[in-house]
Amino acid sequence: MSASALRLRIIRFLPLLLFGFPYDQVHGTDRHYFGSIDTTPELIKAVESAGLDGSITLVAVDGRSSAKHLVTALNTISNLRRYRVDNVVLLTASEQDCKFIYGQHVIPVRVCTWSNQLSNKTDWWLKDDRSRQATRIWFLRLMFLDLIMQAKEQVTVLMVDTDICFTENPFPYLKSLNHDVIFNGMPEGINLGAIYASKSASSKSDAFGVLTEITRRMAALRISGINSTRVSGSVNGQLLWDQNIVNDVLHSWVSGKKMYFRSCWLGFGAKKDNTTCFSECCNTDHPFGL
Repeated sequence: MSASALRLRIIRFLPLLLFGFPYDQVHGTDRHYFGSIDTTPELIKAVESAGLDGSITLVAVDGRSSAKHLVTALNTISNLRRYRVDNVVLLTASEQDCKFIYGQHVIPVRVCTWSNQLSNKTDWWLKDDRSRQATRIWFLRLMFLDLIMQAKEQVTVLMVDTDICFTENPFPYLKSLNHDVIFNGMPEGINLGAIYASKSASSKSDAFGVLTEITRRMAALRISGINSTRVSGSVNGQLLWDQNIVNDVLHSWVSGKKMYFRSCWLGFGAKKDNTTCFSECCNTDHPFGL
């Protein structure tokens, strides 16, 4: 199935910037949400509190590894408000992160959420495990992007990293492209700095299946790695890197073949050991025919 048939597009549409922005004041309404989004009603309430016009910006950040990550999220909110965009759902790693966000008095935040999913040591690999920090929030943002698209009949979500600089309201341009899902980058390799997904009440597109497959693969690779003797620090980094997984899913959908090149092949090397095959890395196609 071709990418065009899926109404899915990969474009280079946003520059990256690693600096902060001047603080700004709040525009918009007084609607707020502070809480977990681990149930569907909670998730819907958070989305509807932020997106009064049906559009939200999903920003995910982990404050446990460094408080400066929370500051960059505040800068992103401030940057968007310059252009009268006040629809951010801030997804953090814990309730403590949201308490910090609400405790500061520089940039008011209307919607701050957290999740308790994937928070136990038994959810992850037991050694060389960098995944309990950065990878957890990477996985959660993609999981909740998929869940939002499933939970809402009509919704538009722009998921962005905190090192993106906006020079205008991004929604009018993205909506004008008339694609259901847009990735940031080039066909040979996309970057997860931004993903755009827009769903109407009458939408029957298969493009949203890409988001669901990303979530499914993340779970399969993560769970299969628990107690596996095959994993090491370098393998962990390749298998659980969300950007590798997303690129593999996109290439699978475009080619019609089951691709795990970036996660499995780069993780385990060019030659697979089929006698101790790891999870879904088994019996999959290599794009170069190895």
